[in-house]
Amino acid sequence: MKIAIVGSGAMGGTLATALQLSGNDVYVLDASSELISHIRKHGIEVATPRAGTVIGTPGATTEAAEIGIADLVVVLVKSTHTGEVAKTLQPLIDEQTSIMSLQNGWGNVEVLATAMPRDQLIQGVTYNSCHVRGLGKVDQSGVGATYIGDYAGGTTRSTEVAAVLTEAGWDCTATADAATEVWKKLILNSVSLPLSALTRFPAVEVVTYPPIAELAEDIARESCAIARAAGYDIDDDERIAAIRATNTRAGRGKPSMLQDVERRRSTEIDVINGAIVKTAASYGISAPLNAALARLVSGLEHSWELDG
Repeated sequence: MKIAIVGSGAMGGTLATALQLSGNDVYVLDASSELISHIRKHGIEVATPRAGTVIGTPGATTEAAEIGIADLVVVLVKSTHTGEVAKTLQPLIDEQTSIMSLQNGWGNVEVLATAMPRDQLIQGVTYNSCHVRGLGKVDQSGVGATYIGDYAGGTTRSTEVAAVLTEAGWDCTATADAATEVWKKLILNSVSLPLSALTRFPAVEVVTYPPIAELAEDIARESCAIARAAGYDIDDDERIAAIRATNTRAGRGKPSMLQDVERRRSTEIDVINGAIVKTAASYGISAPLNAALARLVSGLEHSWELDG
């Protein structure tokens, strides 16, 4: 399968390498000319928990037109860039192409749907954990499940894509209820990402240091209640157990929002906790913990401007 990975950060680099090493024709598309030059010369180095260190050698470019029409386009840019990137992907797409978002947050596939046919879109989430160690170097600190489904409903397109990802070593399931899976991951992220960013804790400390672990449970329960108000059948105890397991599996790995904070990059707080606050407001309920986290992370980002 010819596959274009849009965004070659931690998750994009990890997925591109897995897919290329399993025999697919893989290309990465990224705005960073420095990163693309490095990948062309040295490939992508991924330290995996199962296979040790592997080197992926996908094609690499900053221009979609150099790739041409792909069978599958996987969007893995930061959510803040989804709208901008969506306008540039037409050279990759014809009526047969599937376009999949595995991004964090809520609303990414809706943004993509403004620029491309909704019946070609796939939405999903992955519980693989990874972080950038250096230019073209990624550590995959945790291996987890991936869930995908057709945005228009059903699993017509996503079944084939799930098989390709599974063949590449990713445990991927096609489901007709992908939107619920996106909400489940959103709840996990609403807890793990801002708490890690604000405390500078690695993943495991968020669920093992008692004062923060207790707060994590409170946030999870609030987020679950809002999901149920929005019509998603999500259980508090199941999500809390999943959050503990996922963060424990990620160990000393750094969640993506902590990586952003350390590099003083804009975070995805608006499409994670901010999205939950907006959803709550649309149903006439409050989300004080999510609102507080969104404001605190926003304030942290603003502090970088004050530092000059």
